[in-house]
Amino acid sequence: MVDQLDSRFAMGWQDSLLAIAKKEPTLENMKRLRLASSSLVPDSRLVAAQWRYTTTAPKESWFREEFDDTLWPTGQGGFGSNGVDYHNVGKRWDTKEIWLRRHFVINRPVKLASLTMAYDDGAVAYLNGVKICRGTSHTDYRQFPIPNAEDLLRVGENVLAIHCKNSGGFNGYVDAGVNIPHDETRWRLLYQSINNAPPIGEIEASIKAEPEDESKGKLNLRFRFSIPGLE
Repeated sequence: MVDQLDSRFAMGWQDSLLAIAKKEPTLENMKRLRLASSSLVPDSRLVAAQWRYTTTAPKESWFREEFDDTLWPTGQGGFGSNGVDYHNVGKRWDTKEIWLRRHFVINRPVKLASLTMAYDDGAVAYLNGVKICRGTSHTDYRQFPIPNAEDLLRVGENVLAIHCKNSGGFNGYVDAGVNIPHDETRWRLLYQSINNAPPIGEIEASIKAEPEDESKGKLNLRFRFSIPGLE
């Protein structure tokens, strides 16, 4: 199962979002279009992406490119439990751990890229068998720069693998995609092609808003903790 993707705004899933935004230029649709303009591998906020997954501890080589995941079931991201306070749950996940693999193809070289990932409570991600990031406290969607992206992301098939642990015992969640640097010129051309779109500043502000902005004036306590076995 391979997603056919391209870093230009020309693939089917992106064209579909553009068509939706032109038909209904709401703030939410324009936000999705803005995100799509810099998305190389879309997360579940943009498309119903399919992953291979297992909730049973796999072989130690599970994250490597050559690992055979054809016997793993498929599920639509994001993966989470009922009542989880995140954006999109495509496949219910109620166990303590989950292992995910996603195959995708890119058609041109990429010099700079970042992993966009949301997880609860902790996660580690691999690209083509190389560990690219590790998080040990829950977070909403955020970007993690991919080290040596020009070498790791290859023209042709690639594999993104993620291990997530729900150590807190409450609602778990995991979802991810890959982004390239934002192209302001391309985004503004897309924006100008849509009649009656919300002000561009309103769209940008809505995307950049952090979850903490909604609780100004309140006391927010955040804790970081280690999660054993998350490697």
